[in-house]
Amino acid sequence: KALILLCMMMSMGSFAQTKTEVLDVARKANEYFMNKWSDPTTPTNFKIARESNLWTRSVYYLGLLALYDQDPQKHYLDHLDKWGNYHNWEPYKKEYTTFDADYMCCGQVYCQRYFLDGKEERYKKIQKFFNNQIAANYHSGWTWIDAIHMAMPGFAMMTTATGNKKYIDFAMKSYRWTRDSCGGNGLFNKEEGLWWRDKNFVAPYKESDGKNCFWSRGNGWVFVALCRVLNQLQPTDKYYKELL
Repeated sequence: KALILLCMMMSMGSFAQTKTEVLDVARKANEYFMNKWSDPTTPTNFKIARESNLWTRSVYYLGLLALYDQDPQKHYLDHLDKWGNYHNWEPYKKEYTTFDADYMCCGQVYCQRYFLDGKEERYKKIQKFFNNQIAANYHSGWTWIDAIHMAMPGFAMMTTATGNKKYIDFAMKSYRWTRDSCGGNGLFNKEEGLWWRDKNFVAPYKESDGKNCFWSRGNGWVFVALCRVLNQLQPTDKYYKELL
């Protein structure tokens, strides 16, 4: 998250234009983050301390992997591996009894790391977390739109990693429930093409100016999530056109 925000806040009063300029800004933002939080095993601390494989740090590593894709520097992966090895490539809640999407975000990082080196231990433990949710047939857990970003691409990546379609099938059922049913009529406002944050903001809720209330970050993350899922699918896949 910090990497994305800092990249947007470009300095010197002008926006980067070329790939080289964009990469230069991204490197500076990332180096600032890696220097300030040089030990990735240190718990995050916002009001209370939490283990660093919660969604907040996981989102950072998704950004780092995107940077690595364009700028393959070994110390990026060294930093990520120190984090992953410390957490034994496990989910935030190691008892595997919760289906909270925030605890599943690290699974995307683990799967993407596996895609780079083929070491199955990167995703095997988080796979149990995904399997338990599928076994429980729990399709109504994504009650706030951030959850689509936290969990859905991970299920798609698990299908890529294992070849088993049950993961993407589960993700699509869960996504459709959030889109069409959560809060009564779903969290997606078809007329405006935007998502309500959760059931508390769907109609008839209005802001003081009489307008609907939409959450910018949440909407951005939904669209990012759909793109990340599309990247795991073939254009001929039955889900591809629906998501596109």
